[in-house]
Amino acid sequence: MSSLELIRTIEAGAPSCPPGPLLEVDGLPPEIIRLHAAEGSVADIALYHAKNFQYGGAGLLMVDGELFVDPAFNPDYLASSCKRQVQAGNPIWTRGMFGSVNTLRIAGPVYAPLHPNMVYGHFLLEMLSKLMIIRSLYNEGMRHPIAVSKANPQWVTAFLHLVIPDANLIYFDPDTTVIKADAFLLITRVDRDAHLHPSLAERFRMIAGLAGSSSDAGDKIYLSRAKLSKNLSWHWIEDEAKIERLFAERGFRVIYPEKLSIVEQIKLFKRTNILAGEFSSAMHNALFMPKGSRVFCLNWINVYQSRIAALKQQAVCFVPDRDGAFHDWRSHGSQGIAMHFDPTRVGRELDKFIEEFSVNTAA
Repeated sequence: MSSLELIRTIEAGAPSCPPGPLLEVDGLPPEIIRLHAAEGSVADIALYHAKNFQYGGAGLLMVDGELFVDPAFNPDYLASSCKRQVQAGNPIWTRGMFGSVNTLRIAGPVYAPLHPNMVYGHFLLEMLSKLMIIRSLYNEGMRHPIAVSKANPQWVTAFLHLVIPDANLIYFDPDTTVIKADAFLLITRVDRDAHLHPSLAERFRMIAGLAGSSSDAGDKIYLSRAKLSKNLSWHWIEDEAKIERLFAERGFRVIYPEKLSIVEQIKLFKRTNILAGEFSSAMHNALFMPKGSRVFCLNWINVYQSRIAALKQQAVCFVPDRDGAFHDWRSHGSQGIAMHFDPTRVGRELDKFIEEFSVNTAA
C-alpha cells in the first residue's frame, strides 16, 4: 500500500520578502507594477517519506499506475503540462513510464528532488534550493542516493557535483527504466505564487560560496543572447550587437553565459553589482548576485524576476520593446518574436536607473 508521511519540517512557513525597488519607466503597465508590489506568504518547507512509489521519465513520480504530480511538491503548471503532452501523444516528460520498462529496485530511501522542466530558470527557482537542503541533510547523516534521469542536460550534473560533491547519483534511462525504492524522500515546494521562501536567500549565498572566489571582476555585466540559435528560444533581440555596443560604451562587460561553465558563471555573478540583459532564464542568475544589487531587464515575461528582486533586495527595471509592448509567452507565434529595442530609450532608462538606485551590496 502506498503512503506519504511527514518526516519533519525543515523551514517554517513565513511571509514573503517585501518587494524590491522598481523603476517605473514610461508606459509600464499597471498590472506589472501590481504584480511586482504584491506580497504573500510561503508554506512550510518539509521532508516527506513516500512508500510504494516509482520514479521515471524525465523526473516524475508514479503511484498505483498514475502520475503523482502534487502541487505541494511540484509547480502548479506541471500536472497540466504532463496531461497535455500525453493527450497529444508527445510524452516528452513521461517518456517510457507507461510502457514496458525495466524496474531498477533500490534498497533504502532515495531522494527525488528533480522534476522534468529543465528550463534553466525553472531549475534555479524550483529545484536548486532543494539540492542545498539535501546537502544539509547529508551533513546530518541522511546520506541517501539521488535519482537522476539521463534526460537531464549536462549542466544539471554540474550543479549536483558543486552542491553535493560526494552524492551517490543513480542515473536511469527515461525510456527503458523506472526506479522502485523502499521509499522516496520528497521535499515540498520552496515557493507559493512565485513568492520564494525567505530562507532561500542564505541558501543561494551558500551556493555562491561553494563556487569559490575569482579575480575576474564582474561589477557591470550585460548578458547577451546574440550567439544563441533562434531555434533554442521563442524570443530574441534583432541586431543585438547595437544593444551590446550601448552597454559596452557605459562600462558593461558583454558576456555570453552559454560559453562559461556553471562554476565560472556563479563566480562572475557573485561579483556583479549591475546585471543587464533581455528577460530570460539567464537573468535569474541574479540569485547569485550580492544582496542590494541591481537588475536591468529588456522586456518583461513573468513575475519571477520581481520575486528574485524581493529575495535579494535588488532594484529592478523593465524596458519595453520600441513599440511600447512587453512580450510574454502568450504573445509569440509559431515563429517566435524578434524584438527591436530603441538604443536611445534603453540608454536613457539605464542612466536613470543607475542614477536613481545606488548600489548597496552585501554578501
